[in-house]
Amino acid sequence: MNPPGLWVELEPTDSMTVTVLTHQTSPYQVELMNALAQDDDLRLRVVYLYSKRPGRNWSVPPIEHEHLVIDRDRAAFAEACTWVGQSELVVFGYYRDSFATELMSQRAAGGGAWSFWGERPGVTQLGWAGGIYRRWKLRWIHRSRAAIWGIGEFALQRY
Repeated sequence: MNPPGLWVELEPTDSMTVTVLTHQTSPYQVELMNALAQDDDLRLRVVYLYSKRPGRNWSVPPIEHEHLVIDRDRAAFAEACTWVGQSELVVFGYYRDSFATELMSQRAAGGGAWSFWGERPGVTQLGWAGGIYRRWKLRWIHRSRAAIWGIGEFALQRY
């Protein structure tokens, strides 16, 4: 049995369109999204806010899934808005960017299924003040029935 208020039942379709928003094209995320995109019952679209992060010299594998990299480009952001509006489910994996906040707000207003998925917040995030900041930035989730998926119990407690 699912906890009340945390789950949204989706109508079954031949192929579900899911958009994932994440911070950057890190090797492990690209590999995960490439693997998920192999599922014939899933149309996966990934929005990467940035192509790389300063100070991270990762070697990124080829991106073999439908994706956008915004990199502060308004045209790419407009396309991301379209994807968010068209998807049956949107999974947000980042919230500390103005584009991410805007897309989250759009999804909350549109009423479609969505969730937040994140690792535990870093220890450098200002302690209790960081908790207040996260609560404010994630207010769209806390005001909705959207699920919060965390990697570990500690992450769930902090979001």
